[in-house]
Order: sequence, then structure tokens, then C-alpha cells
Amino acid sequence: MKKQLLVGLFLFPTVLQPLLADKLITDSPITVSQERLQTKKITGTILDAAGIPVIGANVMVKGTTNGTITDMDGNFTLEVDKDAILVVSYIGFANQEIKVGNQTNLSITMKEDAEALDEVVVVGYGTTTKRSMIASVSSVNSEELGTLPIANMSKGLAGRAPGLIVKTSGGGINNKAQISIRGGSTPLVVIDGVIRNYDDFIQMPSEDIESLSLLKDASATAVYGSRAADGIIQVTTKKGKEGKASIEYGFNMSFSQPAHWEEPMNTWERAEYANIAKQNDGLPDAFSEDRIQKMRDGSDPLQNNNTRWRDLVLRNVAPQYQHNIRLSGGTELNHYYVSLSHLNQESLYKTNTYNMQRTNFRLSQSSLIKSIGLNVTTTMDGYLQKEVHPYTSSASGPGAVFSHIQNISPLTPGVNKYGLPYNIGDNPVMETSKDAGYLREEEKVINGNLKLEWSLPWVDGLKLSATGNYRYGFTPYKQWRKDAAVYNWDSKEPLSNNLPSLYNKTDYGHTWTMQFFANYNKTFGKHTITALAGYEETYGYSNSYWLSRENYQFPIDQINPGPEDTQKNGGS
Repeated sequence: MKKQLLVGLFLFPTVLQPLLADKLITDSPITVSQERLQTKKITGTILDAAGIPVIGANVMVKGTTNGTITDMDGNFTLEVDKDAILVVSYIGFANQEIKVGNQTNLSITMKEDAEALDEVVVVGYGTTTKRSMIASVSSVNSEELGTLPIANMSKGLAGRAPGLIVKTSGGGINNKAQISIRGGSTPLVVIDGVIRNYDDFIQMPSEDIESLSLLKDASATAVYGSRAADGIIQVTTKKGKEGKASIEYGFNMSFSQPAHWEEPMNTWERAEYANIAKQNDGLPDAFSEDRIQKMRDGSDPLQNNNTRWRDLVLRNVAPQYQHNIRLSGGTELNHYYVSLSHLNQESLYKTNTYNMQRTNFRLSQSSLIKSIGLNVTTTMDGYLQKEVHPYTSSASGPGAVFSHIQNISPLTPGVNKYGLPYNIGDNPVMETSKDAGYLREEEKVINGNLKLEWSLPWVDGLKLSATGNYRYGFTPYKQWRKDAAVYNWDSKEPLSNNLPSLYNKTDYGHTWTMQFFANYNKTFGKHTITALAGYEETYGYSNSYWLSRENYQFPIDQINPGPEDTQKNGGS
């Protein structure tokens, strides 16, 4: 049993988002005159509105990959033709296009991109604009994430923001990449102002994300204390907006396959190369011509076969299906947002005994009591996920199955003459059979949030807020180890080499969070005063228990049929 109580009291004060210059690359044929091929050298200086040199500004020739960046004094040099158009871009400034013409020395003054600088960014327990930020914060384009055919959020973040490192190894169903900010450990996850479990973010549908910010340095994360030592992933989810009811439905079907996997040689080809190797060493042949011929004509399938293990066990692609439906709308005083999504991810196994399904839901409603300036927002979200893989005495995961596919001898058959799993060790046909046991992990999570925001009518700029959040998680595991039936070469009589065993485990727990904040934001002419004071309390509880039985005489995947003298149990 684990309990945790965290209480915080703090004051809060708050980067710039790199804007990438668009590049247009064309490989279509271009015909130019001899005059156009003549180029000249131009120089220039790029300044901001105050006359300060802009360091590192991008200077590109439009429609080409020819470009450079400004030096420490804002200067640049470039070879261009006389008809060239320069595209100048830099963080926080609007892009500019300049015709070169007969000019050889240019002076360019960049103008601030007011729209980009005034974009609201969620930081810590409040919000700010890019213009006001002094902390290192990056934003991820949530609209781009919504178009990706990904099984979880970790797969869609690579290359989306500077300082964000995404590492993955292997593949498999719902494979989760390791996310870090500037090389640290797993960052803290904050969803709608509340610290949440990392998996709650990973399993969240990208369609439900309104904005995603990465808080990277101490000035941005200090308000969360040591918990945010590795940075913060700050997520704001979608809410309803004023307007007519809108219904959106999306469907995505995608197919995955290994990027590169060499085809194995036929057994007779391997035998011939083995003989050549022996001959080079002055040794007798490893395989006789008679054995090689049997491999070619298939006359001895028990000892000289040409088994294509990959073809027996796997299909060429692994399909994935995603459905999502969203309803939103509202009036001036009431907004609502409802979403439901379902993901079905299959594997390369022909039997599809390795798969994952996940269903997510989100309900949000905001109501404004205009007469007193009180806004009430309620949100409920959660997900149900189930992942299954076959479980036998020789394989408990895809790593073992793929190892056997790759390394087991192709001279032995995988199925008998009736097409049934052949009785040999480490047979991946048996390991992926629908008759095999299974490893099943389920995740059931529900989260409720109530937020009150009160803009005091008699104190301009002062807003009080109170938030209550409750999360409950329930995770049952079931491991039914059972070998599928195998068969001798010329028999339909099933054989079983090992007795089944069963292991059951259940983890569950809940977390609740209470927050109270006072936020003051007032502009006096050219000056703005912002202050935030708050109190947060978090309590967590978790528990688990397990039990097992072995040597089942009857293949029934329940506790009671197992022998009582093999029973074990434990918990916390």
C-alpha cells in the first residue's frame, strides 16, 4: 500500500518559438537563358526596428535551396542572379520578400510578427504571450498531430520542437517511445493545469489536444519544484466554442511493415555455400549432393526441408484502424465538447493473436453566470485499453517469437503433412496459434475535473479560481501459460508437452488534487502588472494483489480448476 501527500504554496511570475522558413524544392526541368545564368555577389545587413543587428536570420533565394544566415553583426553575403527574390525570416518577425534587381548592398529592417508574438502560451499555472516570455518554452503544432496515424502520442512528437528528444527501440503493438527534454528523464505531464500520469498523456487521442507546450528551463518549471527537474509537457485539451453544433467524424486506416528485412536463402543455397566454405578450408563437404537434391525437390520434408518460417507465421503488413467522432458547440453562456475514439492495432501474426484495442472518451461543459462573472467548467475523460499476446512455455512476447522465426533451422518442418503445428521445440507456428495461452493487460482509467473561475466585478483584473480533480485507475493482468497442441508428422492426434499455469494480478489506485489561485493582471498605459498566488494539495493511494496456480490438469483459464497445493499469493 502506497500513500502520498503533497502540499505546495507558491508565487508565480514566466522563449521564443522558432519559426521555420518554408523551403520550396523542385526537381522539374527548368530552362534558363544565358543571361539568367549570370550571377553576382550581394551583401546586406538585417536590422530590427530599433536598428539592432539581427543575428542568425535566414536569407534564402525564393524557389531554391541557396541561402545563408546573418553573422554576429547582422551581415550576410550571397551569390544570386539579378532576377532573384530574397526571402528573409527570423524568430518573432514577419517574413519579408525583397527583389534584388540591380542592388548589390541591401539594408533590410524586419518588422515584428505581432500575431505570433501575441499568441497565448500556457506556462506553469497560468498563461502568457510569446512577446512577454523570458523562459524557454516551445510549442507543438497540435493540428499536425491530429493527422498522424499513430498508436500513441510518443510516436508523433519526434522532430516537432527544439530540445525534444524521442527515442524508440524495437517495434510491436503500442510500442512507447522514450521522451525527454534536453536529454533528461521522463518529463512531468500537466493536463489542463493538473499533474497527471505520463500514460494519460501517451494514450490521449491527438484530436483532443488544443495546445501542447514544452517547458524546458528552470525559470519555466520552478513553480512545480523538484518534480519538474526534467522539464514539463503542458497540455490544454479542447473545449466547446460558441456557435452551431458541429459533428466531425474521422477514420484512418494504415498499414505497417518492417522497413527492411532481407529474404532468407533457400536451404539448398545455404548448403552449397557451406560446402564452398569447407572446400576453401580443405575440409570435406558439409552436405552431400543427395541431401541438396532432397532440399530442392522436397522429397525428405522431415530432415531436408525448405521451411519458410516467415511465410508460415507472418503476413506482409500489420493493419491499424482508428475511428473518432466529436461534437462541439454552444452559446455565449454555455459551451460543450464531446469526443469518442477507438483504436484497433493488429500485428504481423497471421493469427492476429497479438493485438491491442483502446477506446477514449472526453466530455466537457462550460457555463458562464454572467451577472457575477463566474465560469464553471466540468470535464470527464478516460480510456479503456486491452493488449493481448500469446503465452507458451517457449515464448511470452514478440521478441522470442521473432527470434525463433529468424533462427530456427529451415531444414525441419513447421507443420505436419496435414498442415497442423509440428512437434518440435521453439516452433513459432505453435507459439502464435489461437489455441495457445495469453498475456492480457488491461488499463481502465477515469478522470473527473471541476473548475470554478471568478472574475471579480468590483476588482478589475483580479480572478479567483478553484479546481478539484480526481483520477481512478484499475489495471488487471492475466497470464495464462498454455502450449498449443502440436502433432507428429503423420498424425492428427494432439500432443501437449507442458501443463498450463495461471497468474492473476490487479493494480488499482486513485489520486485527487485541490487547487486555489488568485491571479491579478492589470495594464496601466505601457506597463503591465501580473501576480499569481496559489495553494495546491495532492493525495495519492495505490494497492495491488496477485495469486497463481500451476500444473492445471484441465485447460480452463480460471483459478478454481487449478490444484490448490500449487497456489501462491501476495500483495501490498
